[in-house]
This record gives sequence, C-alpha cells and structure tokens, in this order.
Amino acid sequence: MQNDHNGNAITAPQTKKRIDWVDCAKGIAIILVLIGHTVTFDTESQRLARGIIFSFHMPLFFILSSLTFKFSESSKEFNKKTKKAFFHLIIPLLILFGIRIGIDVAKKFSTIDPLPYISFRINQLVYSSGVEVKVGGGTVAAIGALWFLVVLFCSRTFYDYLHLKLKPAAFYVWIAICSIIGLLLCNVQWLPLSFDVALAILPLMLFGTLLKKINIEKLTVLFMLISLGVWAATFFSVFYGNYGYMELSARRYTLFPLCYVTAIAGTMFVSYAGHYISKLMFIGKGIVWLGKYSLYLYMVHELDGNIKFLWDFTQNKWIQIAVRLAVDIIICIILANIIKAISSARKKGEIKKIK
Repeated sequence: MQNDHNGNAITAPQTKKRIDWVDCAKGIAIILVLIGHTVTFDTESQRLARGIIFSFHMPLFFILSSLTFKFSESSKEFNKKTKKAFFHLIIPLLILFGIRIGIDVAKKFSTIDPLPYISFRINQLVYSSGVEVKVGGGTVAAIGALWFLVVLFCSRTFYDYLHLKLKPAAFYVWIAICSIIGLLLCNVQWLPLSFDVALAILPLMLFGTLLKKINIEKLTVLFMLISLGVWAATFFSVFYGNYGYMELSARRYTLFPLCYVTAIAGTMFVSYAGHYISKLMFIGKGIVWLGKYSLYLYMVHELDGNIKFLWDFTQNKWIQIAVRLAVDIIICIILANIIKAISSARKKGEIKKIK
C-alpha cells in the first residue's frame, strides 16, 4: 500500500461490483443486435427471426441499465452523474458521428456542396433518430444505431431528475403521463434527440428499478418457463396476427401495452437464462465479457458497414452472421484493450503525481 505526502495510506477507489448475470444477459442481447441487423426480410423465417429479436433486445438494455443505476440524492450528485453520462455516451457518439462524416466526405469529396451538406448533418444529429424523420414538408435522415446512445442518455437523465424532484406517488404518476405523451407523439411529431422515445420507454426504466427487489438467482426454473410462455404467447399472437413487432427506433409500439409485456417477459427469460449461462466455464465467461463491453461492441457495430465486404462475399445469411460477429468481436477486443491500457497508464501517472 502506498502513502501520500502526509503519510496517510492511499486506498484504491471503490469500484462498482458487476453482476455476472446482468452482463451475460447484455452479452446475449448485443449478439442478437448484430444478428437482427444482418438478417433481412427476404424470407418468412428471416422476418420471424428479426421479429423475435426486436421484441425485447433493446428494451432489455434499458431495463438492465435502470437495474444497475443508482438514483441521485442531491442536485450536486445529479449534475455529476449527468456530466459523467455525457462523457460516457454523448462524446463517443460525437466521435463516431465525426468518423462517419469523415469517411463519407472522403468518398464524395468532389461532389459535396458544403452548406447543404453541413445543414443535412446538423439536422441528422439534432434529431438523432434511428429511422428517417418527417419534419414539416421534408425529411431528416436517420442517424442509425447511434440513436440508442442519445436515448439512453436522455431517458436515464430525465428519469433520475424526476425521481430527485418528485415524491414517490407523484413520481409514478409522472412516469405514466410522460410515457403516454411519448407514445402519442409517435403519431404526431417525433422530437429532437429522439426524446419522444426517451419518454415512451420510461415504464421500462421503472420496471428495471423494481427488478432490483427480485433476486434472479433464487428464482425457480418454473419462473423461467412462465416468462418464456408469456413472451411466446404475446409475441406470436401479435406477429401472426399481422401486427408486426415492437421496434423502438421506428416508434412502432405494436398493440400497446401488449408489446411492453412481451419486452419485459423476454427480458426476464434472457436474464434468468443469463444467470445459468454465466456459470459455464468458457462460453459463459465469453458472453459475460461481451456484456461488460457491450457498449464498445455496439459502437464497433455502428461503423462496420464500411467493411461489410468481409461478409458480403456470400449470400448465405448464417455465414454472413458468423463472419460479422467474429470481425466485430475481434475489433471490440482490440479496442477494449487499447482503452484499458490508456486508462491504466493514466492511473499510474496520477499515482506518481501523488507520490
């Protein structure tokens, strides 16, 4: 143990303990994200696979993000958390967005008209929508997978703010009111920063908070089967009733609130399965690692369209999925180790300064 200049012991900062089954569930979900973005609508089986994945995969991230989130107890703590979340989510988004623009400009440099192009990109960033947005008589292009980072930041920050400022009863009432507003806006006008989606998913965030009171590890296999049964019954009845499936980025809240029940049941099943899978020696640890670095993998996935020739050499979707997963995971491992090395070097530098 090292001492500071006054002779006092320097203790290592407390780090938040990670929960293996949460990371495992996130690992499963991020794998499904990559699969869901690779399959197409060419066949009924691919449409079904996409529907199964989309019915719960993004809600799972919002639910588990809330489960591991600690509410602010003061305005000072709220400001600190918001600043940290901004650097953790929005700064990477801006960097990725800048990289995408750089690649696009390099490809189309001779044909780009600067002013319209800049306006186009600003509007795209302002709305941060996963799909094209209709505004007035025109449209704003989608920002792609980056919408998730914006919505996670906005929803969690707003959720924390409501909890900080409101008494418990009022908090629940306003969660309901805000979510209804978000759902209604999907038929009227989508908001900048995809804030209408941030409002609509507040009940999922609330469920994540309530989930803290449930010990997943002590639940029985019967509970897992019930969760699977509820998910299957609600999903397939909607899907084969030609109602489609839930898709948050496209503001498709199919047969609300049934789609939320489907998302929650799917999340509970995957979470419970994650508890058991996380205990597997090799596969479990690998999926837990992917869950721990799921945000990095998501960011890698956002840019992998520039190297899709690596898996587009074949029309076989299974091979495409396998190659894309392998490529993205390898890049994610490299990225995670680089960031870890930079963080470690920075910490060593700080310790030397203290000494």
